[in-house]
Amino acid sequence: MKDRRGENFKVPVVFGLTLHVLLGVGLWWAEKKPAEASLNTVRVIRAESFTISRSAASIAQEKKLIEVEKAKKKKLREEAKAKKIEARRKKAEEEKKIIEKRRLENLERERKEQKRLAEEQKKRQKNERLVREKAILDAKNRALKEKKKLEEARKIKEKADLERSRIKREKAEKIKKALLNKEKERVAKQAERKKEQEQRLKKLKAIEEQRRVAEQKKIDTLDDIFEKAEAEALRHEKELEKKAEEQRIIDELNVLADLDSKQAVANIIIALTTRISRCWKKPASFRGGLKVSLRMNLAKDGELVAVQVADPSGNPAFDRSGILAVKKCAPYREIEGFSRRVFDKEFRVTTVVFRPEG
Repeated sequence: MKDRRGENFKVPVVFGLTLHVLLGVGLWWAEKKPAEASLNTVRVIRAESFTISRSAASIAQEKKLIEVEKAKKKKLREEAKAKKIEARRKKAEEEKKIIEKRRLENLERERKEQKRLAEEQKKRQKNERLVREKAILDAKNRALKEKKKLEEARKIKEKADLERSRIKREKAEKIKKALLNKEKERVAKQAERKKEQEQRLKKLKAIEEQRRVAEQKKIDTLDDIFEKAEAEALRHEKELEKKAEEQRIIDELNVLADLDSKQAVANIIIALTTRISRCWKKPASFRGGLKVSLRMNLAKDGELVAVQVADPSGNPAFDRSGILAVKKCAPYREIEGFSRRVFDKEFRVTTVVFRPEG
């Protein structure tokens, strides 16, 4: 703010100087025309007195004017100061209003932002809830599908099991019928053979009787007697072998009749071991008391896939002879009648202990 204290006295000073100049000019004018002044003394005196009294009045007036001017200026300064204060107050109020407006705007923005954030949070929570519900629904659907799939698999398995059981029963029935038919045929053939044997025996007895009578009549030599004894022993041996073969066939049929039992499996293992022993050719160095465990890999039709030593005897020649015997006896048709389950469990990989007598 500028200092205007010098400007407040400039007008009175100029006004006073102007009055003094006018007074000087008046005095000069009076000296220049004395005649006129003497002729009109009374008037001049009055004039000077008037002039002097007017000058005093002017001075008073000037002072008064100065005071008035001071008062006006003071009033103006006070009014300007008041206006300035009022302006500051108004400006402060405007600024306060602006600040309040900004604060309200900020509050409104914050409220809108909070509302927006709340809406976004609500929307996000809704989306998350929808995602969770969808995940739960998907999980339930998957569980239902899996349950349905398992149920279908169970039904298919049950159906397959029933079909396998039916096939197994039918196969067992067929085997049973075949065994019964074989047994009937065997019994019939055995009866027929027995009848033929009886007839042959009768004929032989008759012939023998006739021969005995003839021999008694002819008195055979000792060589003939020995030949007859040897022929009789040979015939007797052949009959024993024939009976043993028939008994073996009967044993095999009995084994086949009990295919699904553990005893049948054990019987088949014994039969396999017996067959291998029959196919075995004794090495020259064999002295008895040896045994070797042989692991056999078999096919379902009894064909030999592979054979190897599982537990050696300590005599390589004896072990090789056992392997050769296993290969020589193949195939092993005794296992064909077993079910797939029993075959896989007992015969796909089986171990036999080969221990021939010396």
